[in-house]
Amino acid sequence: MDIDFFAAIVRTGTVLGADAGMSPQEVSRYLGDDPWDEESGGVLRWDYGLVEFCWDVKGSRFELELHRLTVSVPFEDLRARVALVAQEDSTFVHPTSGVAVHVRDGLVTRIVSTRGGRRGLDIPGDRLPAVFSAPGRYADIVESGTVLGVDADLDPSVVRRVFGEFGYRNVNEPSFWWGYGILEIFWHKRPNGLGAQGSHFTVQCHRLGAIGRRLRWTDLRAELDRRGVALVELTGYQPDPDYTEYLQPDSMIVVMVYLPDDEVHVVQSRFRMRDPNRDWSDWQAVTQSLKHALTLSPDERIAWIERKRPDEDAAGWWHQRCQLATGHACDSGAVPDHGDWVAFAFWAWELAHTLGVPPAVVAREVAAFTGALEDHHPEFDRPTADSVVQSCLEHITGAMDRTDKDLLTAAALHRHAVQDPSLLAALDRWIAIRTDLPSVSLPRW
Repeated sequence: MDIDFFAAIVRTGTVLGADAGMSPQEVSRYLGDDPWDEESGGVLRWDYGLVEFCWDVKGSRFELELHRLTVSVPFEDLRARVALVAQEDSTFVHPTSGVAVHVRDGLVTRIVSTRGGRRGLDIPGDRLPAVFSAPGRYADIVESGTVLGVDADLDPSVVRRVFGEFGYRNVNEPSFWWGYGILEIFWHKRPNGLGAQGSHFTVQCHRLGAIGRRLRWTDLRAELDRRGVALVELTGYQPDPDYTEYLQPDSMIVVMVYLPDDEVHVVQSRFRMRDPNRDWSDWQAVTQSLKHALTLSPDERIAWIERKRPDEDAAGWWHQRCQLATGHACDSGAVPDHGDWVAFAFWAWELAHTLGVPPAVVAREVAAFTGALEDHHPEFDRPTADSVVQSCLEHITGAMDRTDKDLLTAAALHRHAVQDPSLLAALDRWIAIRTDLPSVSLPRW
């Protein structure tokens, strides 16, 4: 088992999000509701194999019994990853989480949490889940772009499989969202029974103040710096000077900070059809210039591009214009020359690679655009499902990074319309890998 798994437990004081301050009901949300349980002498024990949760009149705690493992965990390997302070009783304690590590013959034998919480919290809404009680857990989200392996573009059935039944929900047709404590995941319903398309998730960190677990920006930034996870400050997005937003470019996670209190306000994934790398502040002027380009011949458009393109980041400059043209073509309202806008948007994406836009990005955007046309404007010509799916699959590397996930999400929009059986089988193989990520990314014992 990965040593980093145990290091995360010691550092955060949680096991896959469950901590000692939770009631049995809350623990079951994160670890499942089928432990071996025993209650005697006023003590309730839930045994999940490697980890036991215990509740009694003094509070609650969890214990990891590492002697149950078939492999050993060297203490020095653990100590190299987390700060531990030697105690008089020969244990070692993490100074922040209070988790104690027991050692024998150079090997870790037990990991024990501090006591926390009291029983009797099994009323929904009595307290917020404490999964987000330590900077390390938030840093995991920022670094990976997921919450325990789950991100915003997975089917609701996958989210339910990993997190269980939602605690609350909201429906605002065609959108809906599910709430798991301070985590909220959003989808859009596609028309014609084509399922749901993921939009984004938000972690409402500001709610932690109600339970005295406010997340300090200084602490989160320090943990991200320790991991070497870069953040880029976003300018031109947040009109309130008390707030600042930061982007993690690889995971595409945005962190909003409330500066007066040094408090992390929200951690969220990027919104669909929004690229935080681009400056959208001049979108009206850009749209006007695109309206002019719409009237030009193909050769005149090329000349127009050569006159307008910047010396630096021509790819980003054209990517922004492609996305604006796509958004205009997908508008649900009455759009003058609507068919011309659709054709212009496809032309713009076809040209994008010559201006440096990565081919994988073009494949993803064309597939997403084609899916949006099918949903909202099926009367317009568009590429076949087979062609856009094939293009997406050609650029999937197997790393299952953000690029791979986005390509697969865009390709999956067209699964119902794929005609080639071998192409459909290839798509399904990737979908199976993608939807299994949340479970395979969680340590198993």
